[in-house]
Amino acid sequence: MWAKCNIGASQPYEYGFYYAWGEIATKESYATDWSNYKFGSKDNFTKYTGSDGKSTLDPADDVAYMTYGANYSIPTTEDWQELKDNCYWEWTTDYSGKAGYIVYKNKGSDAGTVVLAQGTPNANYSTDSDPHIFLPAAGYYDGTYLGSKDERVHCWSSSLRTDTPSSAYFLNFGATTVFAQDKGGRERGRSVRAVRHK
Repeated sequence: MWAKCNIGASQPYEYGFYYAWGEIATKESYATDWSNYKFGSKDNFTKYTGSDGKSTLDPADDVAYMTYGANYSIPTTEDWQELKDNCYWEWTTDYSGKAGYIVYKNKGSDAGTVVLAQGTPNANYSTDSDPHIFLPAAGYYDGTYLGSKDERVHCWSSSLRTDTPSSAYFLNFGATTVFAQDKGGRERGRSVRAVRHK
């Protein structure tokens, strides 16, 4: 079950908070020189080193678990891939005034379809009557700069890229593409959307 909002948001269209990978607190700068990253630097990690046997965040380092409780976590790469493959994704620039994807429970052969809404959206789907979540194009923090706001989202997974442990996986989307398993620096500030386990 996917949360309706990003962590730190009270409405689906709000961007919410931004976090470095494995951190549970926000900060003023997501320093690209790694100077304020919790688990050390690019060449000297204290945890999630790629060789310490940890490929997924521990509960204490999972902001979804720490915010909502034991039934929640940051999605894994498999969770994001499942959402991409099994839902209908429709880009909009006006979900309560915000750009992003409306992700519907698919109908029929629409699973995995990603579309840029041009003119009239697919008449088979309606935010008024069909189950959906909205993922706002919240951008990401590089230092103190918020890049790609209203154009892209970088939404963390809990999965480390073990062959290059300075990186972790995240959902990356724009108006015409959705990458469920993109990868990038752990020090950057990205959104978090929680999943709830049954």
